[in-house]
Amino acid sequence: MRKILQALAVLILMLSALVSCGSQVSPQQGRPPTENVIPLQSAVDVPSACHPGKVYQSSETAQASLAGIPWAKAEPASSRIIAYLFFARPHTLGSRIYQPLHVGGRSVDGTSMKILWSIDNPQASKTIAITGRQLLDPQMKTFSQTFLSADTPAKMYPSTINVPAAGCWQLTLKSGMTTGTLIFWVLGN
Repeated sequence: MRKILQALAVLILMLSALVSCGSQVSPQQGRPPTENVIPLQSAVDVPSACHPGKVYQSSETAQASLAGIPWAKAEPASSRIIAYLFFARPHTLGSRIYQPLHVGGRSVDGTSMKILWSIDNPQASKTIAITGRQLLDPQMKTFSQTFLSADTPAKMYPSTINVPAAGCWQLTLKSGMTTGTLIFWVLGN
């Protein structure tokens, strides 16, 4: 009986190890790392009625070119859509303050409103369609943009977001059967 219990304990440990290895997120899949993650704060005050997505910065990623780039996760998390916010990079080394999105595809200093969308979801397609809707304006302005996936790495979609007006914007992201949303506070120029 003791040998059976020992064998069963070993089997349970092996299964536990396999399950935990199988559930770990590979940073090469375009997901943000879970270690060395720093939450960032917007450089401007955002009205309490607008609830933009949380922005983070990581010192390490599988792709060295993405290390230090602020990022945000789309909702729901099951969409597995990550926005790498190249426009939001803090201008001061070590700063925890990020620059917000601006209207017209560029900020006053000429910074392009570049976002690299990463979708680690097998239901994603070769395009990402982005529909923006202004949340706090009674006029409910909207805009749409579509971007192609990069050749390599797969499921990465470079974009320059061209929001038409300042305010609180919800972006709905759709690629194949994958859908997610992100809210941004957008500044005028």
